Amino acid sequence: EKSVMPFEDFKRTWKVTVSNSPQCEGDDTVVISGVEKAVKVTCFGKDKTYSLEGAYDELTNRIKGEGFGIGLQIMYEAEGQTPITGSWTAEDTAGGGGDG
Repeated sequence: EKSVMPFEDFKRTWKVTVSNSPQCEGDDTVVISGVEKAVKVTCFGKDKTYSLEGAYDELTNRIKGEGFGIGLQIMYEAEGQTPITGSWTAEDTAGGGGDG
């Protein structure tokens, strides 16, 4: 049985570990807020802040907006390594928009 993380659990501060988007890069901080149909994603980088709007898709357990998708990636580490319980990945397919 597949377990889906409730949207309320998305609403917190996350650290980006993998991204192919120059607007929100690895080590940037992402804050998720809003409601399921109007999600605000704000990415805080060294010298920039970038905001996106989208909606939570319960079927895929991802936040989707125009040209981007955000999902939770679970990673396991070998014993003796620092465990990583979760991380965000961002996919930017449009490359535009936002508060730059």
